[in-house]
Amino acid sequence: MRVCSLLLPHHPVTPLRSLKAPPAWQLLANLAVPGNAGRAYGALSGDRNPIHLSALTSRLFGFSRPIAHAMYLVARLEAELANAGYVAKPYPAVFETEFKRPTPLPAKLQAVVSPAAQPALQCAVLTSTGEKDVILGRLYSK
Repeated sequence: MRVCSLLLPHHPVTPLRSLKAPPAWQLLANLAVPGNAGRAYGALSGDRNPIHLSALTSRLFGFSRPIAHAMYLVARLEAELANAGYVAKPYPAVFETEFKRPTPLPAKLQAVVSPAAQPALQCAVLTSTGEKDVILGRLYSK
């Protein structure tokens, strides 16, 4: 499921799911996502989906705990890329992301990047052990 394509109409590039794993991920940051992140992001964005609010409401949909908003995780990834100086130049740019699996809250995650990946900068949010993809992304200039 594609979460977002920002700034431009679709640009024909390889779909994220068909990309080969990058040669090596480089850690940008360890992310601590608090248990109230779903409620806080829901209040900010207006997306108060029950799966993000509490254990009680998320159980109605088959989750044992509330799960993180995918767009919240994408925003955290984008912020870590910017903090590390990874920006697409020249503009306009496209940041594509793909949601891979739900993240029960609270959670410890990793924001990673593969600077060697070309022509697009590949990035991801991984589980705390780095074994599973949560969000896959790429940033490139048009």
